[in-house]
Amino acid sequence: MPRTTVSVTSNEVETDDGDARTVEQARTTVPKDIREFFGLKQGDEFDWGMGSSSNKIELEIIRGGDSGVDR
Repeated sequence: MPRTTVSVTSNEVETDDGDARTVEQARTTVPKDIREFFGLKQGDEFDWGMGSSSNKIELEIIRGGDSGVDR
């Protein structure tokens, strides 16, 4: 099974009231085999959810421009 690595970036931003807070963003890539299997194209989106255990996720594919959702 293909593996990818998560990268996390952290930025400090100033709020409207002058306070500072840290914003973190995580990013990963989709392996080519998975992209091809699901027929993912530019503009498709993922809707991420909690899985049935601590190391599982649920993922819905939302096709770009479509109202239909693949599971």
